[in-house]
Amino acid sequence: MKKVILKPLVLTAILGSAVVANADVLLNTFGATDPGFTNTGWTVDNTQSMGRAFTSPGTYVLTEIDIALFATHAASNVRVNLCSDGGGMPGSVMESFLVTTTPDPTKYFLNSVTNPVLTAGTYFITVTPDTDDDGGAWCQTNDGHSADLTFSTDSGATWNNFNDTDGAVTVFGSPVPEPASFAVLGLGALALVRRRRK
Repeated sequence: MKKVILKPLVLTAILGSAVVANADVLLNTFGATDPGFTNTGWTVDNTQSMGRAFTSPGTYVLTEIDIALFATHAASNVRVNLCSDGGGMPGSVMESFLVTTTPDPTKYFLNSVTNPVLTAGTYFITVTPDTDDDGGAWCQTNDGHSADLTFSTDSGATWNNFNDTDGAVTVFGSPVPEPASFAVLGLGALALVRRRRK
């Protein structure tokens, strides 16, 4: 009897986790023509950093950031950061990814380890040199569209806005189910158990 009841509960748990596992695109600035970026980009060197705002439409868990970068001299380390909104400019770092870039423009796939929760609102992706000796660039989108970007020339102490060709980046997040969704799944599981007992 216990084995029969366990199967519907396992199925319900799997279906519930499938709802959480679906990732949505929260931002995509890559061009439609492959590879989606150019071999020119916004310099990230010494004390200069770049940023791009995006809006989370609801509650999501960050799953992945895809971004096109290249080194401006030899192999260089840059940091790709998810930042909170600091009054219309990049705020505190929520998660940081260390990327060793090469001189060839490359699309990097950065899987989130800490999976920070994003509530509805504005966030920023920033690209900064790991040290003052590192230098890289954030590739521009290859369809030429422009966007409101931010830059810093003092290692992120202050930020400025400008509008120009967008940097190539995609941000993915998994929607966090509403508490009511878990209640519905729980009621479904109880109904299955009750049905099996009869």
